[in-house]
Parts: sequence; structure tokens; C-alpha cells
Amino acid sequence: MSKRQKEQQQEKKTTEKARWMLEGSHGMTRDADAAVALLEEKVKDGNAEAMWMLGVCCEFGMGTEQDVERAEQLYEHAAKKRNATAKLMLGKLKSKNGRGRTEMNLEREHENNKTESKDLGMNCGGGQGKNAELGEQKQLLPCC
Repeated sequence: MSKRQKEQQQEKKTTEKARWMLEGSHGMTRDADAAVALLEEKVKDGNAEAMWMLGVCCEFGMGTEQDVERAEQLYEHAAKKRNATAKLMLGKLKSKNGRGRTEMNLEREHENNKTESKDLGMNCGGGQGKNAELGEQKQLLPCC
């Protein structure tokens, strides 16, 4: 096993431990403050999974003060690193705050200019895949 593989394995163990602390699972006592401290450490190292997990903590005020702007920044950084969950959480956050392209907004755009509808993703199946992923996210962390 290469040095980089060992580092990645250790990073995964740390983020798993933080997740278990947030959930109070796998024999861990629920301790959001300690989980946030672990995640902060990994975010400094550029760990995308830690970024989105810390984003959730900031968005919902778990182990830290609620800070939606910081949550959005963390989701954006993780999304730039191609983290699918971060992209999902970022879209959800922006939609909740009225800044995203929600299905209703897309329908209005479609009505206004039918030629753009395919470019806007109107044939995406109504976002069912995203909802399924969100359902899985709810199982991972009790806050969302």
C-alpha cells in the first residue's frame, strides 16, 4: 500500500468516526462538538467529505453555531472537488433560500420559452434521483 493510500484510508477512518459521533452510532456516544473538531481538522487538509459533513453541522447548528453562509461555502468547496453529496446539499440549500433553480422555476422558464426546456433539464424525471439521494442522506445524519 502506497503512502497516499494509507493517508486516504486514515482520512476515511477519521470522517467515519466523526459521522458516528454525530449519529451516536457504532458504539460512539453522540458528541457533535468533538465531531466538529475532527471535521475542522480534516477540512484544513482539504478533505471533501469532511467539508460537506461540516457544512451540514454549520447549516443545522450541530456542534457549532448555525452559519448557513459557511455551510454554503463548505458545500461549494467540496462540490468543486467533485463530491456528489456536497453538490446535492448545495442545491438543496440554494433551493431552500430561493437562489436555486427549483422545479417550479424551471416550469415557469419552460412556459416563457419552450425552446430552452431541454437545456434546462425539464426531462430529468422530476428530480427523483435527487430525492432518493436525499432520503439516503437523511439516514446518514439525523439533522437533514
